[in-house]
Amino acid sequence: MVRQLVLGELERDMLREVGSIGASHATNSLAEMTNTKVSIEVPALEIRPVEQLISREGGEELVAGVYVELEGDVRGVIVLMLDVASALELVAQITGAPPSGEELTEMEVSVLQEVGNIMASHFSNALADFLGLKIMPMPPALAVDMAAALLDFIMLEQAYKTRDAILFKTRFIFQPRRIGGSIFLMPDPESLDRIIALLREKVGMGA
Repeated sequence: MVRQLVLGELERDMLREVGSIGASHATNSLAEMTNTKVSIEVPALEIRPVEQLISREGGEELVAGVYVELEGDVRGVIVLMLDVASALELVAQITGAPPSGEELTEMEVSVLQEVGNIMASHFSNALADFLGLKIMPMPPALAVDMAAALLDFIMLEQAYKTRDAILFKTRFIFQPRRIGGSIFLMPDPESLDRIIALLREKVGMGA
């Protein structure tokens, strides 16, 4: 039976706030990089076992996933995932050039990797600052596959077994266009326990 991690509403609110802070800082970086007005929203947060997440994300739709490994006090991976059509539209909005087609070009891959790197860096920095930790993002990589297969591949690439994922629903907003995506924070079990313990200290539930 898959174990379901349960956090209190205050802890979830804190994680949502971390996501909002990370999105706000990422917005500024993207605006400076592209000279384009953009905003990023994190309207929802979910916490699910990875096995359940992989099963739920099944299907034959191709997605692009930029994944960044984390080292330091939190080890794991952050993944920015968008369906390929949304990924192409995101690149087009950032670069001002029309999408090249159904497959990503080398330039489009480079832009998506940079966006994923920006998102991972600011989300991990927000978490590190909030909890008083040191988290170091590694260089980004990108893969295109079906969602479940991509998550499974990322899990196999890691040297540790991730237990749960924190999912931040994400919207990139280029008025009037809204481009939906997801950010998965998948820490290793020890790192997740550290995050939860520090969150509970913040709300006065720690030992």
